Amino acid sequence: MKNTKLSDSTLIEMLLSPNMELKAFDILFFRYSEGVFGFILSVSKDYYIAEEVVQNVFILLWKKRSLLDKTRSLKSLLFSMAHNEMISLFRKQKSEFTKRENFYAAFPSEISDHTEYEIEFKNLRELLDKVIDILPEKRQEIYRLSKEQGLSNKEISERLSISVKTVENQMTAARRTLRKYISLLE
Repeated sequence: MKNTKLSDSTLIEMLLSPNMELKAFDILFFRYSEGVFGFILSVSKDYYIAEEVVQNVFILLWKKRSLLDKTRSLKSLLFSMAHNEMISLFRKQKSEFTKRENFYAAFPSEISDHTEYEIEFKNLRELLDKVIDILPEKRQEIYRLSKEQGLSNKEISERLSISVKTVENQMTAARRTLRKYISLLE
């Protein structure tokens, strides 16, 4: 990409300029996304979490670009944002896991002896929940609305103000991810 030699402070100035903001953002993304991804991947050991964190960090950078300080290191800012985003994501996952555990505890099995079938079903359900938890946030929401609440693609699109095609694409991607992870265990 051209102009990758521009300083961060110049790029921040460009981000604040209506005519140059997209070009500056592209350069910044090209310059830092791989490093942020590697950092998060090394900590989380999860490709999908790293991918989601990078996405969220650059979305936040775009939304908050008017607040950027030209004197602050953009690299350290992005890595701090990535660290905070990862912690937030882990807290959210922990909270979801706790809610799920409480739900399952509220409905104990009425059959006293746990057969091999029940144990296998429980293990598969836990695996499915873990795989669903690693889906990107919107894809996870769409999947849960469809599978857990039984909404149609049209109902989901209306509720989330997105196209039916987007819902279909997200469901296809979610199913692909679920199949991929589950096939690894077979």
